[in-house]
Amino acid sequence: VLLLRDWLRADPAARASFLRTKRQAAAESGADNGRYAHAKAAWFERAATSAETWAASSGWAPSLDKTNTNESR
Repeated sequence: VLLLRDWLRADPAARASFLRTKRQAAAESGADNGRYAHAKAAWFERAATSAETWAASSGWAPSLDKTNTNESR
């Protein structure tokens, strides 16, 4: 979860992709939370590899500090 949070903060294109996915999922699922979560699952599966690649190339390490995204590395 921390990796995805920090990766989305650091990558504007990934953030935009996630926003599009969330909006589409919301439009298609209405008030059905299970359907909404299921609609986002494929995005998370694809994003995991990109986030891990970013982590390796940026030297990312987990941090509970919400202001520290390790962007200075």
